[in-house]
Amino acid sequence: QPVGRKEFEQRTFPHEYDVLIYTDGNHYYAKDAHGNVICVDSPTACIQEAVDMSGLIIIKPGTYILNAKSKIPWSDPNTVLYAGIVVKKPYTHIVGVGKVIIKLGDKVGGSVIGIGSGADDVTIEGLYIDGNSQNNLDTGIDGDLTGIISSMDIWRLTLRDIYVTNTTREGFYLHGTFSHFENLIADSAGRGGYDGIVLDAVTYSSVFNLKSVNPGRDGIYIIGATLLGDIKNTLNIDGINVYGAQRFGIHIIHAQGVSISNLAARRNAYDGVFIENSEGVNLVNVYALENNRNGVYLYNSKNISIVNAFLLNNRHGCSDPMGSAILLYNTQNARLIAIKAYDNRSTPCQRYAVEEISGSTSDYNILVGGVLTPNALGAYYLVGANSKILDADVLTRASGQATIPPNATSVTVSHGLICAPHKVLVTPLAQPPGSIWVSNITATSFNINVSTAPTADLPVVWYAEC
Repeated sequence: QPVGRKEFEQRTFPHEYDVLIYTDGNHYYAKDAHGNVICVDSPTACIQEAVDMSGLIIIKPGTYILNAKSKIPWSDPNTVLYAGIVVKKPYTHIVGVGKVIIKLGDKVGGSVIGIGSGADDVTIEGLYIDGNSQNNLDTGIDGDLTGIISSMDIWRLTLRDIYVTNTTREGFYLHGTFSHFENLIADSAGRGGYDGIVLDAVTYSSVFNLKSVNPGRDGIYIIGATLLGDIKNTLNIDGINVYGAQRFGIHIIHAQGVSISNLAARRNAYDGVFIENSEGVNLVNVYALENNRNGVYLYNSKNISIVNAFLLNNRHGCSDPMGSAILLYNTQNARLIAIKAYDNRSTPCQRYAVEEISGSTSDYNILVGGVLTPNALGAYYLVGANSKILDADVLTRASGQATIPPNATSVTVSHGLICAPHKVLVTPLAQPPGSIWVSNITATSFNINVSTAPTADLPVVWYAEC
């Protein structure tokens, strides 16, 4: 007898999921879309059976401890990695509803979740992942003991609203093309001396709201390719927060075409942001506060832009030999726009707002607009002949005329700059009776000296620059 569409759908598809995973606190179950129980076993077995079926998998609240692992299919067959849950099929959608804790069991090894080669169009969301690092020691295998790891050839991977904690290695180690990552948190991940979140050759993808707190090495590590030029990332990130990294807050290497907006890096052991061997990286709305070395360090890179940055009180411990708001080494054509970089402590320790390392090939770097004082050694230190500071709220250059009176061999000049100048040029307006030089350069004054006292006033024109 014919039935209506609604009754037909209820008979054929009685539930909105393909597999439902749930626990009563003692046992673990998997139920298919028709309400048939297809698994009564360990969390590992039931979740893995559901994942092997693919489709929409709903996991209800509870703690699911994984006491077994299986091999992750990998793009390189010589790479052997394991995980407690392995996603092997495309179009798998795993959703945690409520507080769903997925925890690696004691001495299991492997990662918590692995996304294998060929598992394209996978979505995972709403999970709390515990790597149980205290009971899973480092194996020495790269890619092992992470929270979530994905194979190198993954397409259209979506991860959303996932919290990873307590992993021996990386919280997230992700590859992917045309992927989407949103609201990923790594808390105390990489306890064995590894990074919180790694984006390795992630291309043509969008990323929103990454957070890494107290990682064992870098907070967020973005890898373009083995060599600059091998890959163009075309990666857009909106929202990064890193606190307490044991090395760099945000580390970018071999990247091209990466744009990051709204990033904050605070209290990291090295630099807030470290960009090396990269080109065409754009940072907008940057907040780097109280990092132990530099706020932002540009190393051997070119065509980097930083727009609207607040870089405060870096070189936080005051003891590291490095430590400026922005440090540049062998970097060219950086554009620094609207930079507020200063140290408001009673005794400033942040060296400069902008510093090109002496002896480096940094040049053609331009800062336009900003507040660059106070800092310990001054507003900026530039070594590039073509690097410039334009329209900044700081007095970094001054000139004037002083007079060495008769029978005197020196005169003290108050230069009025906000720093001790690193360059002072003097030109006598009359023939001096001997050699002339500058000494005793301080943040407030310097001396102009002559080897033999003149018999009449000796006017001298001077120029000083921070």
